[in-house]
Amino acid sequence: MLTARTDSVSILITLNNISTPGTYQFGHIDGLKAIFAGCSIANHNYSNNYEELSGSLTLDSLTKTRIKGTFNIKCFEGTESLEIKNGNFAGKFLY
Repeated sequence: MLTARTDSVSILITLNNISTPGTYQFGHIDGLKAIFAGCSIANHNYSNNYEELSGSLTLDSLTKTRIKGTFNIKCFEGTESLEIKNGNFAGKFLY
């Protein structure tokens, strides 16, 4: 669990050509569909190592104006890893 820290923390999840709710594995799915992730804490940039991907993202809802879901992912920086469990998100798209 990430707790209050003085370090900068960011999590980035990119959905590429995903347009319907469902559960997806991180990485290349098929055709042009893919889900990528990365996490930065202070000076450490963890990102998906495509050789050793693990984790999934569930889109509970995805409309033209809103997105909501959950995720579990393991990100890597060399031989070190960072695992995020029971992550959740909900947002509104701004046009």
